[in-house]
Amino acid sequence: MSTTQSPQDEIAAMQATLALHAEDLERIKQWLPEIADTVRQSLEQQAAEFTAVHERIERELNAIRERQDAQDAEIASIKESLAVLVARTDQLAAHTDQLAAHTDQLAARTDEVVDRLDAMSRTLTETNSRVGNLTCTRYERRVARIILRRPSRSIGLSPVQVLHTDWGETVNEFVWLLNDADSINDDEYEDLMDADIIIVGQDAAGQRAYAVVEISVTVSSTDVNRAARRARTLARATGDECSAIVVGSEIPPAEQERAQRSAVAIVAIAERVE
Repeated sequence: MSTTQSPQDEIAAMQATLALHAEDLERIKQWLPEIADTVRQSLEQQAAEFTAVHERIERELNAIRERQDAQDAEIASIKESLAVLVARTDQLAAHTDQLAAHTDQLAARTDEVVDRLDAMSRTLTETNSRVGNLTCTRYERRVARIILRRPSRSIGLSPVQVLHTDWGETVNEFVWLLNDADSINDDEYEDLMDADIIIVGQDAAGQRAYAVVEISVTVSSTDVNRAARRARTLARATGDECSAIVVGSEIPPAEQERAQRSAVAIVAIAERVE
């Protein structure tokens, strides 16, 4: 099996061959005096050419050796740099593994915190909803007691009777009236039954008239829109006039303007603070 020689070995072999040629040339030079002049001149010329070629090849070999030495040094430097790079890469990989482990732990803890926050948020939302419902229910019942004193001053109905409240008090005759009303569909019927308060009375001309009352501690656009919509539905179902009223403790200016544009009356009743 053949073995590939390194560039240094090949250069050394070529230089050894040149050395042998140099010895041959020296012997030839020693023989020249014994040879005829013509032959001697020819041989001298050849010897000079061989010498020149020998010197040129020697110079080229030396240059190649120098370049090879420089290349070897550069390769050695690259190998050293690569070794340092590999060592640093291994360190970085180890740090990366540690960071990944810490990140996983942090993610797990973050998920746990998020879950706990979600649970707290749900609990707070539920609690807030219960408190809001309790507050609103108490406020609605208070409004239901007070509103009987207000319509004559607010929308001109007198005397006044409460026909329906959202918490379950509905006059049977009113239910029968709506059941027989073919001018409204089932969705509109249910929408009317969700009204906070429905009252009936007489207007200034002595004609029967209704009012739909929507109640909220803080009046919103939803309250205004509901009151207007349900008042229109009730007017269509009964064939009589029906007013829309919103009652609140806090009525923002924007909702006051909205109510005025929608022909919805506003009644302010302060929330009782105990």
